[in-house]
Amino acid sequence: LRDSNIHVVNSEEYPWLVTSSNDQRFNQKPDNIFCHRAIYNRCNPFQTNNPNLVNLRRDTDRYGVLADWALRDSIDVTGEAKLKIDNSGFGEVVNYARHICYYKDAPKYAKLL
Repeated sequence: LRDSNIHVVNSEEYPWLVTSSNDQRFNQKPDNIFCHRAIYNRCNPFQTNNPNLVNLRRDTDRYGVLADWALRDSIDVTGEAKLKIDNSGFGEVVNYARHICYYKDAPKYAKLL
């Protein structure tokens, strides 16, 4: 994906995924979105005191959120990373898809990773 217009965007600390409550306090934060570079807004890397996370960061890493909720049908993949896959983690990912596809004008499917 290095020379592609599709970017892997770290969004794990930025609440952008609108829930059916329509209250921004409940927006969710998927770890990543894979999308065209034109449909997300860049954010600064989130602050962390974890030296392991700091060491993993590269200058090419991208941080951000979907530019507009109406563009959610243009997300290629919504990603979530877990150290252990269990019912709770699986339910979290299913919930992302449910919210992406919730409204009448919503996409009919969501790809999850």
